Amino acid sequence: MRMPLLKSVAAVVGGIAVYSLLLFGATAAGDALLGRDETELINGSVGTQVLWLIWNIAGMVAAGYAAAIIAPRARVGHAIVMGTIQALFTLGAMFTAHGDVSPPWLWISVIAITIPAAWCGARLRPVRSLVDPSEFATLAKGE
Repeated sequence: MRMPLLKSVAAVVGGIAVYSLLLFGATAAGDALLGRDETELINGSVGTQVLWLIWNIAGMVAAGYAAAIIAPRARVGHAIVMGTIQALFTLGAMFTAHGDVSPPWLWISVIAITIPAAWCGARLRPVRSLVDPSEFATLAKGE
């Protein structure tokens, strides 16, 4: 396999891994600290559902940033692909979840915000300059 392809795959998989670790970490912490499972933790009230949505957004921004670090040449493209795949995973989870896990508005909100949040995360990653900074000083002096 070629190196750019490996970086692309690593960027997408790495971004999904960051997102998953943040979500599973939050539910594990809630279980350990509060003694509640994921469903009880998220569905305690509308307030906890909104907090879960905010945490999903923060997690996807971090995932988009991670994808951009791994593959900086096409950082936004990798983040969008990663976000699209994660949105499809969430859509699948929504249709296969048993019982009244979460209200439909929460599932749909998470799916709708996934790609824009990944894009924002990738945009937070600064672009590396292809120009040597010392060249700017030369240009400023008029040489």
